This record gives sequence, C-alpha cells and structure tokens, in this order.
Amino acid sequence: MNYYLLALFLAPPFLTVLYAYLEHSGKLDRWFVRNAAMEGLDRLKSASGFPESWIYNDDKDLVLFAALEKRISRKTRVEKMRKVLTEGHRPSCITVGGEPIPISGLPPEWESAQKRAYTPAHSVMYLFNVTRYGYQGKGERVCTQGELEKWLADEKDVRKYYLGAVVLGFIAIIFIALHCIALPCLALPCVSLQQANNHMHSDRRKRRSSFLVALLPSAGDVRR
Repeated sequence: MNYYLLALFLAPPFLTVLYAYLEHSGKLDRWFVRNAAMEGLDRLKSASGFPESWIYNDDKDLVLFAALEKRISRKTRVEKMRKVLTEGHRPSCITVGGEPIPISGLPPEWESAQKRAYTPAHSVMYLFNVTRYGYQGKGERVCTQGELEKWLADEKDVRKYYLGAVVLGFIAIIFIALHCIALPCLALPCVSLQQANNHMHSDRRKRRSSFLVALLPSAGDVRR
C-alpha cells in the first residue's frame, strides 16, 4: 500500500478524532462565539444584580452583548419584539426582569448573592436607549432564562449533529469513493509490469527452443 492509499484510509478516522478534540476542548465554542453567549448567560443568572447582570452594547461588553443579541433576536417568540426588531431597532442593554428569589435556611454570614437566585422563569429583557451611565429608555421581555439556556444547549447539539455526523459521514463517503477509484488505477502499473515480465520470459523460451532446434541434426544427415 503506497502513501496515497494510506492517506485515504486514515483520513476519516483522523478527522473524527480531530473533531472530537476541537469539540471537547471548547475550541469550536470559541470559533462559533458560543462561549461568549454562555458567559453572558452566567452573568444574567448572577443574583448580584446591577451592574453584573446588565450587559451593555458598548466596548466593555460588546462581545458578550453581540453573542447574546444575535441568538435571542433570531429565536425570540414574542411577536411584538419580532416586529420591533424587523423594523431595524436594536437594544442597547440586555438584563433580567424582576428580583432574585431569596433562598431560606442558609447561614446568615453568606453574601447576599449566594442567598438569592434567579429561576428559569425569570424574564430576559431588551432595554432600548439605555447607557451604562443612565436609564432613559424602556424595556421589553424577549424570552425567559430557561428558554435562553435551552437555545444555547440546542445550538451545540445541532452543531454536533451536522459536523459530527453529517459532514464527517459525507467526507468519509468521499474518501471511500476515492479509495475505490484510486486502487485500480494504482494497480495498473503492477499488472502491466507483470505482463511485460511474462512476455519477456516467453520470448526467452522461444529463442532457446529455436537455438536447440538449430543444433539438432536433420533427418537426412542421420541417414547418411
């Protein structure tokens, strides 16, 4: 087996291992900016309140804001907000509506943020015309924390399906097809060489037979 056939044979399992490494190492999440959206979700879950759970469309929070806003605007089921976004309006801040729920039975010396929590039913809000230094606009609900968390989990599952199953499976089929096409082509030189060797040996046998026949006396010479 030459190097070309070896490469075709090893390419599909190598790509599968490479994909698994990129997925589990988190590199794909970074390439698709899903890690920024997850970090933004963690901030929205923070019971510390302002300013931790307020993500602004400015230089400081731009990466987190853009990652969240892109996914929420595409997935939101609130018709009013879908219409507003279709008209070209964009929020300037993403936050959580309502107060976190106190958790009873915890030691009193714990920090306030550790004794409260947001639930999946808490609303995620878009705020318009709001800056980090002042509140002059209005807010609208776009989804719940539970919905946002599910969207991010589904995004990874869909990516695993298409990259891990469909794309890699299609690539494997292509490499198998190339392997089947290349194998006969690469075997042709070997077959031709074998035929040439057989022909050469046949010619040698014929020449040897002719030489022996020439050396033998003819029938008339034997009678004399």
